[in-house]
Amino acid sequence: MTEFCVTYKQAIALKKLGFDEPCLHKYDVDGCLISNSYMPDSHEIVFVTIGDLYDSANKRVPNKHYIADAPTIAQAQEWLRVNKGFDISTYVHYCEKRRYDGQLKWEEDSRVRCILLDREDSPAEVISNAITECLRILEGNDKDQRV
Repeated sequence: MTEFCVTYKQAIALKKLGFDEPCLHKYDVDGCLISNSYMPDSHEIVFVTIGDLYDSANKRVPNKHYIADAPTIAQAQEWLRVNKGFDISTYVHYCEKRRYDGQLKWEEDSRVRCILLDREDSPAEVISNAITECLRILEGNDKDQRV
């Protein structure tokens, strides 16, 4: 089941970028995946940064349940396409065994940019890697290294 959701780190980054769609799963503050069906209605679902979990004495704030949405890989891929203009595609590569390649395209400064993604064993792995790359680009960690 977890391979169909984005990673905890990706979920946090997506939320910071404005992702707010309903999800079937959530992450707790420890990065553990929780199904919504197992969550009692009494849980307060809020998004916070790790810094918000501790008081000024560096002690964990008690009696609160901090949870971040855990979108599926397909949800994140669609959200990045519709809201941020990133097109992620995968295709099969036959060699000794079936492997998958990928491509990430977006428009920047009136130019189409493209990154070829590393070959993986499943389309989900390729798309997850592409999501990480999109988040890296959107967070501006690579301003001087873009192709």
